[in-house]
Amino acid sequence: HELSVRIGFIILQLASVLILFRMTEEKSWGRVLILFFSFPLASFSGLLALPDMPLLFMTAAYFYTLKKFLDGDRKSVLVLPLVIALLLYAKYHGILLVFFTILALPRLLLK
Repeated sequence: HELSVRIGFIILQLASVLILFRMTEEKSWGRVLILFFSFPLASFSGLLALPDMPLLFMTAAYFYTLKKFLDGDRKSVLVLPLVIALLLYAKYHGILLVFFTILALPRLLLK
């Protein structure tokens, strides 16, 4: 059935927005929604079941986990490698995200 194929992507789209909400302050949630849904990839990927939605979700999860890691959360030390592996499984473009993060924050290699 079509709904059973697309429901997972719709849930990933909702989870991506929720992760972005957790990363921002409550007063800027309106801007987060406008920016998230202004990109065609984010708007239609959930409905069209495109393979970019898992990449978008894992990117949001990566930034959320990286933020917690940089803030000193001990649990994120175990979660961050898992999120990076899932990011690479979602789409091979995830390696660019990890590469440019290390390029921007070279002190991560020392941790």
